[in-house]
Amino acid sequence: MSGLDKYEKITDIGKGSFGCVSKIKRKADGKVLVWKELNYGKMSEKEKQMIVSEVNILRELNHPNIVRYYDRIIDRDQAKIYIVMEYCEGGDIATLIKNYKRKKEHLPEEIVWSVLSQMLQALSSCHNRKEGKILHRDLKPGNIFLDKSNNVKLGDFGLSRVMNQDSVFAYTHVGTPYYMSPEQINDQKYNEKSDIWSTGCIIYEVAALRAPFEATTHYQLAMKIKSGKLDRIPAMYTDDLWRVITSMIQQDPERRPSVDELQNHPQIQVRVKEYKLRQYREKLKLKELEMQKRIHAIKEKEQEILKRQTEMKEREERLKALEKQIEEQEEEQKQKLAMANNTKQDQDMIKPSNLGTTGQRMSSTNINTSNIENESGNFCGASQDGGVAQVKVNNSFKSRRGSFKAALEDITHKIENKYLQ
Repeated sequence: MSGLDKYEKITDIGKGSFGCVSKIKRKADGKVLVWKELNYGKMSEKEKQMIVSEVNILRELNHPNIVRYYDRIIDRDQAKIYIVMEYCEGGDIATLIKNYKRKKEHLPEEIVWSVLSQMLQALSSCHNRKEGKILHRDLKPGNIFLDKSNNVKLGDFGLSRVMNQDSVFAYTHVGTPYYMSPEQINDQKYNEKSDIWSTGCIIYEVAALRAPFEATTHYQLAMKIKSGKLDRIPAMYTDDLWRVITSMIQQDPERRPSVDELQNHPQIQVRVKEYKLRQYREKLKLKELEMQKRIHAIKEKEQEILKRQTEMKEREERLKALEKQIEEQEEEQKQKLAMANNTKQDQDMIKPSNLGTTGQRMSSTNINTSNIENESGNFCGASQDGGVAQVKVNNSFKSRRGSFKAALEDITHKIENKYLQ
């Protein structure tokens, strides 16, 4: 089975200049995922490198707040690459903001803190990576996703860069202008603190339902970002939240807190603990469901074994009954054979060729056989006198055949009586 054949396409959920994002189902287990279908035949070498970078980074990152990577499939005939990833059915933060904006409502502060704390956990796994820091460089509401339980998932690492141990700053001008740091706008060197600026801009928009810096042209936007002037988020939010947001949107990157410093904030610590506790409960629930499945499977196996044992017992009883029947048939055959042998012996005794022997036995039974012996003697004598004498003997034998037959029947009857006693 080829790579594409392992999945079934359900529907398209997004389109871009180089392809689309589709909801798919893995045939092996029915798990719902998404794949990003990209036509690399139309891409420049720089854009192809972005795809390679995203795949490599997603392979290495394994965190509950980062969209999980599953597979990549290359279709060389169609010049397409498919990146298979976790499906986040809750949509993205950009859609969440639009929905609240349409309803003319603001998100509860608890949700704002929750989004921030989970974003920081995802960035911590990137910025504190031993093999080299990963800078996302394109943080924006559309790249932050929600699963069915509203857990935050950081995604779209296409513009990300891995910084090795020797590199401290990056120089490439990338990212979405509304969330770009001043150092990026000014084409200056930057580091992970640029991701902190973008995070502050996102959290500001989650609370205010609008970006912190808005303009109609790139130049005007750059000027506003450089000025650093911010309108306060709505009054319904606490000063504590406002202070955290403004600390991240500092013009000087050195004055911005690191991801670790932000995670030490009491409000963040509480949310992180709550999130980890919720994750732990979800894992326990999954383990419980798995255990229930195993118990159910064991019970089914036990039922199957009991059924087989019952079938074996019934089969054993049938075999015993059949064995008994065979033994009875063998005994019956033995009896029949014995009777047949006795009958054959009796029949052999009364054959004319055995009459001499039989006459000896009849002497003990006081049977008078003188007539038979005389007739036998005459028969034997006549056989010695030639043809004429033979005819005479035959005629004499015929005349006395009736008496001989009667005597023979009487002998047979007495023999049977003797052996049946």
